Amino acid sequence: MEDWSKRSDEQVFAAPSESPGSQFAYYRDTEIRRRLYVLQKESVEAQLDATAAQRSAIREMRRQSFLMAASVIGIFATAVVTLVAAFIGG
Repeated sequence: MEDWSKRSDEQVFAAPSESPGSQFAYYRDTEIRRRLYVLQKESVEAQLDATAAQRSAIREMRRQSFLMAASVIGIFATAVVTLVAAFIGG
């Protein structure tokens, strides 16, 4: 019995030479399903990693937006205080 897991993708996915319903056809089909499962699993893991990275970027963006809003409020308050001081002093 051959070990289908050691065959290349080209050998596994090439047109089958064995007859349908044979033991070799079963092993080939099982190996195709296993490789498909591994590819789908890796794809889902990559999507989950990308989602985590996006969430982290969103958190950082929110923090920077808050700091920018606080900066604008601080600048506005400074301008108001300066304006009041100019009217009182002059």
